[in-house]
Amino acid sequence: MTELRVLDKYDNNFTGPLPIEIVGQKKIKHLPLGENYFTGSILESYSEIQSLDYLGLNGNSLNMKISKKCTLGYDNNYAGGIPAELGYMSSLKLLDIGGCNLTREIPKTLGQLKNLHSLFLQINHVSSQVPPEFFGLERLMLLDLSINELTGEILARFSQLKNLTLLNLFRNCFYGRIPEFVGELPNLEILQVWDNNFTFYLPESIGRNGKLMFLDVTKNLTVLVPCDLCRGGRLNAKLLPRTDSG
Repeated sequence: MTELRVLDKYDNNFTGPLPIEIVGQKKIKHLPLGENYFTGSILESYSEIQSLDYLGLNGNSLNMKISKKCTLGYDNNYAGGIPAELGYMSSLKLLDIGGCNLTREIPKTLGQLKNLHSLFLQINHVSSQVPPEFFGLERLMLLDLSINELTGEILARFSQLKNLTLLNLFRNCFYGRIPEFVGELPNLEILQVWDNNFTFYLPESIGRNGKLMFLDVTKNLTVLVPCDLCRGGRLNAKLLPRTDSG
């Protein structure tokens, strides 16, 4: 079956090591193996499957450092940092490594994933600053960096991510102003930046794209709210801090 494109083994009762036979499927694009009972290591030979758009390994009992060129998932127990080799999976469109006990910084090589539309790194211990190369992911629509140990200001190059609909940065150590261009992201629907160290005013442009539906900026140092926040017309949920004006 060398022409196989999709192999869905999600949520069954498969046990033992991950199947090595899959490596021979040179055209496979979608491979959900999550919610099973696979154990042991992730095969190094999985790095040979260059055609993959999606590889899901969440909800198994894998316990190891991440092998190169494999994208993983929540409810495992990996150790170490995000492997730089992930940046070589050029066809990858969705990368979910949330809740994987990952540490260290975001590797610059993730900026090479030009086809990526969804990136979930939440609930880890990733630290340092977001690398500038990261903002070359111009097709990115969903970005979740929440509940980590990231720091620094929101860089100007963030404005290149014009396709973002979801931006979660909450429970990190970001600081400084929330720049004007965040409010100018044309497709942004959900913005959560609570529990950081942001200061000063929210951008006057927040909500004016007409698409913002949820905003949470609570638990920051000082965030003053623009008077016409709801001008966009769709903001139906907002959790705001106290303002100096009462």
